[in-house]
Amino acid sequence: PDKSMTGVDETMTRLCASIAGQIYSSSKAEDFNLCIGNIIDAEVIHFEIHGDPYGGVTPDIVVVVSGSTMILGWQGSTT
Repeated sequence: PDKSMTGVDETMTRLCASIAGQIYSSSKAEDFNLCIGNIIDAEVIHFEIHGDPYGGVTPDIVVVVSGSTMILGWQGSTT
């Protein structure tokens, strides 16, 4: 969707969607591919996986910074 629908630039929407999708397959911060056509610069500053015994009730979380924007992503239910 474009900015008129979301209120944010399309590249930032694409970055957020990328983060949301990648959190399910990532096991470390370095697993995230945050390249959006060399248009936007982003960095994972925190990634946390909650293993046993808390993994079933505490979702994985990632914190990404792009310029002055902080993006928080967390894993939802996979069942």
